[in-house]
Amino acid sequence: MQRASSTVVRCLILGMMLLLAACQSEEPRVEPPTVATETIAVAETTLTDPAPEATATRAATETAPPATPTSAPQELAENMTLVGSLPLEPAGRGAHADVAAYEDLAIVGSRCTGAGVHIIDISDPTDPEKLANTPESPNTSMEDMQVLRIGEQDVLVIGFQNCANPDDEDQGLEGIELVDITTPARPRHLSLFATSGGVHELDLAETPDGRALALLAIPQEHEEGDGEESHSQAEEGGQAGLVIVDISDPRKPTLASQWDILDEPTLGEAVQENSAQGSFPIAYLHSVRANEDGTLAYLSYWDAGVILLDISAPESPRYLSRTTFTEEDEGNAHSVTEAADGQVMVQAQEDFSPYRLHVSSSALDAQVPLIELGLGTEIKEFPDATLAGEAVHGGRGCFEDEPLVDADGKIVLVAQGGGCAMSEKIAVAQEAGAIAVILYEEEDGEETVEEEGPPRDGVTLPDGTRVTLEIPVLLSLSAGSKRLLEAAPLELTIESRFDGFGDLRFYDISDSNNPRLLGSFASPNTRDEAVAELGVWSAHNPEVVGDTLYASWYSE
Repeated sequence: MQRASSTVVRCLILGMMLLLAACQSEEPRVEPPTVATETIAVAETTLTDPAPEATATRAATETAPPATPTSAPQELAENMTLVGSLPLEPAGRGAHADVAAYEDLAIVGSRCTGAGVHIIDISDPTDPEKLANTPESPNTSMEDMQVLRIGEQDVLVIGFQNCANPDDEDQGLEGIELVDITTPARPRHLSLFATSGGVHELDLAETPDGRALALLAIPQEHEEGDGEESHSQAEEGGQAGLVIVDISDPRKPTLASQWDILDEPTLGEAVQENSAQGSFPIAYLHSVRANEDGTLAYLSYWDAGVILLDISAPESPRYLSRTTFTEEDEGNAHSVTEAADGQVMVQAQEDFSPYRLHVSSSALDAQVPLIELGLGTEIKEFPDATLAGEAVHGGRGCFEDEPLVDADGKIVLVAQGGGCAMSEKIAVAQEAGAIAVILYEEEDGEETVEEEGPPRDGVTLPDGTRVTLEIPVLLSLSAGSKRLLEAAPLELTIESRFDGFGDLRFYDISDSNNPRLLGSFASPNTRDEAVAELGVWSAHNPEVVGDTLYASWYSE
């Protein structure tokens, strides 16, 4: 069997709140750049060097362009030459996704167009030619795919995610499609393996005994439950976490196993909840990668770091170890690649927010992760980038509820769900004199009332009062919410600290039970606050060819 290489282009961003905040902003939202109009940063380093930290520093000083405070691209490429291109339909940003290379083919994913993935002949890179599309699937995103030679067939495996809204009549598919591309111009559907969550990223592996495996990353949050429950749900098609599918017979893929962070006694709910940190606090499986011989899996579990699993027995994955973050880190383990013949792991952190909130109070014994929604003044605009005050209960916080009599000059804790739209809750608190609002999640709380649209031009209260949102609006997820509610009323100090965008980290994994941090690499713009508002200076996906590492780096 022959394994394909791939470059991943974007992470699934969860959270309606973040979308609402982006829509509210008067400034144009920065989109990930297209290859045709932006440069790609390349960190070149000798990864077989026993001291990657030193080589990472050398890469930062020799190959990265200097920070330039401008939003316009300066050069199409640096130390690279564009040799060919091919327009794809539909045109425009957001329509196309991952690119997978296999022999003389480039395979380009599609995002919610339903048109299938594009199969392109690149045997002459100066004149690429589109050969075909895989079968259509309405309301389905096909972002990630890989190719593996199985027997006498070149088998393309495509991850499916549902693009439809929950109330839409026509729902998209979730799972993987297997397509025979032995004759690339005539792709043939072989089978569909359905899952109960969308497959965001995947990898293919061949085991030492010749089995073909598909490793699927399903990043949705799962229901509360122990490992036995998550396994039983996997038997019905998979849920959250890693799903391993035996595709040795491409026409009859079968479930080998599922593994989730809740399945490991030494991790479980404590790690899942307590590891969440930074501006996007969550622990979920974003990406998966197999090692070269198909015996080890690297699970990029966002704020829980990268988890190493022994998959030499695919039916019984075994936890080995994981990387971790310090309290001051953003988190966001996005993806990995191997280097130095499997002795080094390169871990990418995808971080779109260069600022994070640090919460302190004598009444709290641990950090409470808060997400700043940007609906009013951001805390970084305050003197010393700090907001301080007493935090008090505000209940449901709707206009029709009891007036907020204790809100003047205080930070008000308001339930995210129930009764009215969140914009109304914020406006009510602001009118009552609140200096900030923290929206909190409740276990078994009421549903969030859907907004008619982002409050771009203000909020109209039921009595006709027009309110322009000006105070900071923060979101606390369930674990932090519980700590805040139990401690309130309490004095809070909330600081906005610049911590840069995402970087690359290098780990010695020669002992897979004990990954050891060797060093890191970041472009100058990644750590430069002067250009923080001019782009997204985050690492995205690393790939290694020989001794050279190539990293996609968004606005670089």
